Amino acid sequence: TNCSPCHGADAQGDDGPNLHHKALPDAFIATAIKHGFKGEMPPFGSKLKAPEVKALVAYVHSIQNKLWAAHRRAGVFLIDTGCSP
Repeated sequence: TNCSPCHGADAQGDDGPNLHHKALPDAFIATAIKHGFKGEMPPFGSKLKAPEVKALVAYVHSIQNKLWAAHRRAGVFLIDTGCSP
């Protein structure tokens, strides 16, 4: 419920970024959740316990994996070049 107002109910973005296309390490995601980004995302470290942060990190990876699997099934191959369109 903390994430959906900004990232959307399906995590495909709204005021916050689409999380389906973010290939980020666990530590980065956990730090973002706990400490936020000044002027962009509020910190949730005081609201969420460590197991909840860990579950959110797992959730972000699970939606990324679903996207990659759907693209593979469709014959679409994504290459992360580190560049944004």
